[in-house]
Amino acid sequence: MLKVLLVDDEPIILEGLKVMIDWEQEGLQVVGSASDGMEAFQMIRELSPDIVITDIKMPRMSGLELLERVREKGNKQTGFIVLTGFDDFSYARRALKLEAIDYLLKPVEKKELLGALKKASMIHEEINRSRKTDNELQKEVLFHNIISLINGKSDNASINNVKQYLGKLTGVRYISIELGENHESISGATVDDKRRMQKQMYSVCLDYVEDEYRVLFDVSLRGSSYDVGFIYSDELLKDGVSEQEYFSEFKKMLDDRLGFPVIFIPGRKVDSLAEIAVSCKSVAMADSLREWNTYEDADEAKLASFINSGLAVDKKEVDELVKSVTRNRKEDIIKQATQLVDSFQGMENRFISMIIDYLIFGLIGTAKELDSQIDQEEVLRYISDSVYEEIELKSDSENLSRILVDYAEYLDELRSSNSAGILKNIEEDIRDNYRENLTLKELGAKYYINASYLGQLFKAKYGTTFKSFLHRIRIEKAEELLVNSDMKMYSIAEAVGYKDTDYFIDHFIAEKGCTPSKYRKEKNKNKET
Repeated sequence: MLKVLLVDDEPIILEGLKVMIDWEQEGLQVVGSASDGMEAFQMIRELSPDIVITDIKMPRMSGLELLERVREKGNKQTGFIVLTGFDDFSYARRALKLEAIDYLLKPVEKKELLGALKKASMIHEEINRSRKTDNELQKEVLFHNIISLINGKSDNASINNVKQYLGKLTGVRYISIELGENHESISGATVDDKRRMQKQMYSVCLDYVEDEYRVLFDVSLRGSSYDVGFIYSDELLKDGVSEQEYFSEFKKMLDDRLGFPVIFIPGRKVDSLAEIAVSCKSVAMADSLREWNTYEDADEAKLASFINSGLAVDKKEVDELVKSVTRNRKEDIIKQATQLVDSFQGMENRFISMIIDYLIFGLIGTAKELDSQIDQEEVLRYISDSVYEEIELKSDSENLSRILVDYAEYLDELRSSNSAGILKNIEEDIRDNYRENLTLKELGAKYYINASYLGQLFKAKYGTTFKSFLHRIRIEKAEELLVNSDMKMYSIAEAVGYKDTDYFIDHFIAEKGCTPSKYRKEKNKNKET
């Protein structure tokens, strides 16, 4: 039902308009009346009427001045029907120039007013239809750009488009919420049933998150999964709630509201929206590995789906490759990796993915056997970064060989390594060169230690990741410059290793709980006292 506001300085006219028409029967509702343009303008802001019927000659603000002011404020959707007792063409011309729907002379005939209202209703419907089409198109473009971002194929234009809707996010994770298809209550469900459950998941997630742009329907990282994607960021944490508490509450809500099991897979945390592809890749890897409970007890039924399908790959071939990596036999690794990639020719992608998943799980299993305390997530990160960011395993045997040879050396370091002296040197290196774009890979090469294993050692000793440690050192140096110099913020950011001032400020807030400007102000105030 469309809302109508009546505006006239003569009470008798207002009353007459109210009773002239059966508003409800016409699908309309009179939501208020005003005696001049000034009062009407305020009511338009408060009530958002769809149609305004207004007199021209009124005290304080005329009907045409009201119309002009409403249009100046960017309101193009409210339809105006203008009434006047003066047959003056200049009034009509001005009203029509301001996009009034109709211009009627007093005394107004019921038939004329009904015609104008019908015209207003049709225009309103057309505007809504056009707006809906525009919104749907914008959403399609946005969804396309988000998917490009998730897949690591975005440019600056698509990133900026996503930021317009989501804002500038920090502490970002991609989270996959998937139907627990292996559960006995779902395994026998039809495709239609699974699609219905997926839509229900999407609806419940929307209710909980209350941000339609963060919740994505049917991302299908693994092609055939029934999933809902969720873009998490630290801005969602309110009232001192921790990230873990937020996830636990989210998962509990899903379990309570849905009558079927779902799997909640948070990806690796990254600094900004532009890096979400890294988080998404860790989800894809974790999702693949989730299907294999242990290396020794891999699901033979799943393996049989490619072993017994006339394919050129046997489970034993993959097992032999893993053994060669475990024993650090470089020549065997290169030979077997080449044979494996050659066998992928003409094979369906889903079978290739299964083989690669099984290979990767075997590699992680060997590391776990060598060190039961090993951080499996760190190993997974090392492998996933290599697999997804540097190479296409299924098409490049040379790169696959290189990755596996590197991993074999990593396993050797797990067997025997004196880490204390190396870490001391690396820490001194970081403190001396924090301004540089330091990476684990470069430091590993410098000190002749595998980058992934270095990350393990680093986390074990300092209780945090290499990246977080580097940020902490940089922020410590920034504190000194804030207190002991009058350098501008962008200069301090650059001096401690940040090219982007906003990025520096975000990390400063995360580390110190306030902006650099506020920190400087507080420290200077303390100095004075």
